[in-house]
Amino acid sequence: MEKRTKTFGGVGYILVLASMVLGFMLPGINGIISIAGFVLILLAYLNLAREFSDPDIKSLTIKSIIFGVAAAALIVIAVVTGFAAVFKASASEGAQSAATGLSVGMVLLGIAAYGLLVVSSYFWYKVNELLAAHTKMDMFKTGGLLQFIGTIGSIIIVGGILVLVGYILLTVAFFSAEEVETAQPMPPTG
Repeated sequence: MEKRTKTFGGVGYILVLASMVLGFMLPGINGIISIAGFVLILLAYLNLAREFSDPDIKSLTIKSIIFGVAAAALIVIAVVTGFAAVFKASASEGAQSAATGLSVGMVLLGIAAYGLLVVSSYFWYKVNELLAAHTKMDMFKTGGLLQFIGTIGSIIIVGGILVLVGYILLTVAFFSAEEVETAQPMPPTG
């Protein structure tokens, strides 16, 4: 694994971990830290697809991101719908049925978002399974598996802890990976 890829992956996971752990203390910059971390992680995985000449790494990474972004969008819509339901219910007595409808919609959006997160996490597990095979480091597979199981169990607190441990393992995996020299371009002759 090239040094740049190791750095992108390791630092990206550290930023995501920092945003998870410190998120409540730094609400203003939490989102920026998290997005920066995910961008670095994305760059690391796309670099790995190139380094290992494995298009499956790239396609699974992109699928995971698409499902994850779709889930995030549904979560935002569900939260906005929830606030709308609260405001409708407090506006008047006749608005109670509209608020109930909005609440049901919010729950359905939440369930759909959860399903999309599980699918996203499955693709992420499969990517890390491929990385484990290429790098001969099972820590990638274990970290991805813990994230997948944690996402499924995220309805309870234990799931969130498993996701956190998965991120830690993937951070260690990136920093522990064997480093290879980046191929230097040949100088022009003539």
